[in-house]
Amino acid sequence: MKQSICLTGVVLALASSAAHATFIVDTGHVAVGGTTKADAYASEFIVDDTVTISLLQAFMLTGGSGFLEGAFATFAIYSDAGDVPGVKLYSEQVELHAEDSWQGVTDAAWTLQPGSYWIALETNNPGDTAEFFFGIALGFTPLENNGLIKDSETWMPTDEGYAWRIGTVVPLPGALLLMMSGLAGLGPVRRKREGR
Repeated sequence: MKQSICLTGVVLALASSAAHATFIVDTGHVAVGGTTKADAYASEFIVDDTVTISLLQAFMLTGGSGFLEGAFATFAIYSDAGDVPGVKLYSEQVELHAEDSWQGVTDAAWTLQPGSYWIALETNNPGDTAEFFFGIALGFTPLENNGLIKDSETWMPTDEGYAWRIGTVVPLPGALLLMMSGLAGLGPVRRKREGR
């Protein structure tokens, strides 16, 4: 019994480390910055191969204030419509926090085929933009095409760049093999226990 529990624990530990995030977009961020106040911000990115997106984040700067704490926003992926986002393909609401950090979706499973897409961060209270999203930092290497929604429901191109990270979870082959070996080892342990 103890051997079975111990082996199960090892297998579970291996399973939790059997994948790692690989960033397909990582603009970096700056220590100070700000943006035009708007209802939504977006940047275009390109996918070369079929991927499953698991992580979407923007770097938020609070300036020491608590205005982001408990605020809700939506992260989304749009199709490409040229200079601006097209059709919304995926979205998820997240709660933001009053800290200078990467914030966003960490458990998505959104599959994208090769092509151009837009990542977007949107307020859940359109029109109420007095302070909301002031914290999106300008990226070190902002993506080439960017857009925002301000005082309307229409995306407009902008020269601003935003700080984004988009990641995929990639299985580690060696860890997966080790995990499968551990699972295979559970069978003999159980049979030995039942034979007693």
